[in-house]
Amino acid sequence: METIAAIATAQSPSAIGIVRLSGAETRRVLAALFTPVVKCVGIGIVCALGSEACKDAGSGQLASAVELAGAAAALVCALPLVSALLDTVEGIV
Repeated sequence: METIAAIATAQSPSAIGIVRLSGAETRRVLAALFTPVVKCVGIGIVCALGSEACKDAGSGQLASAVELAGAAAALVCALPLVSALLDTVEGIV
């Protein structure tokens, strides 16, 4: 099964083209995109649970700190996706 995708090459990020990806290549690209998303969702779930536990214990300030730390950790995990998106936008403009 082949998949058609629009990708930017590493040699020329501004040259976006339509290519056919084989099954193995498709799985590799999807894994590269899927992994950061799953990590961010996991961080969000853990931080939400931790924040609720802090609120139940009566520590609202600690709950806010846990939420802030979770947001920062999710942003760090999403940096590869953000940089790829910015490279793509830069290539289009």
